[in-house]
Amino acid sequence: DVVMEVLARAKALGLQAVGFFDDETVTLEMGDRVSELHLRYYEPAARLLREAELRDALRARGMRKVVVLADPERVARVLVPEWTGAPFLKGASLMRAVEDALEVVPGGWCKRRALEALMGRWRLAPEDLVAVGDGGNDLDMIRGAGVGVAMGNAVPEVKAAATAVVADNDSGGVAEAIQRFVLEREI
Repeated sequence: DVVMEVLARAKALGLQAVGFFDDETVTLEMGDRVSELHLRYYEPAARLLREAELRDALRARGMRKVVVLADPERVARVLVPEWTGAPFLKGASLMRAVEDALEVVPGGWCKRRALEALMGRWRLAPEDLVAVGDGGNDLDMIRGAGVGVAMGNAVPEVKAAATAVVADNDSGGVAEAIQRFVLEREI
């Protein structure tokens, strides 16, 4: 199973990892980085599970993603090069929303695909969409929307792809984007 393999490899490297179900986060090992995920990114506090409990949970429901936490340089210079296309991932994709984490998600998953599904359901065209993002995992969504808006704290690639840049997450950037590009239709 990909999830258990990712968790085992993270542990072997001395790294912490968190699994995301739809309604909760879980980990096999608590640590500072796991706690920080809750405090810094407002993710649900991770619940500590034993390996057997996690296997049972995985049989009962699918995991949305596994996030491996490490310092940014280790993610960029070790994890990304070594894990990109690695056979143990069995087609799962790697994403980076923030510099200190590597996300392992089901193959082909991306925010743009989710938007395309919604567009089909609601009969919308890409030019009808306003997408707001800040991380590398938002890049395809920003590029695929009629108006792609980068938060002020966005990674450089997202800012470069965006139609506009608004204030950062802590300064009302999402509200600014809604005001300007949805309510006032600035662009």
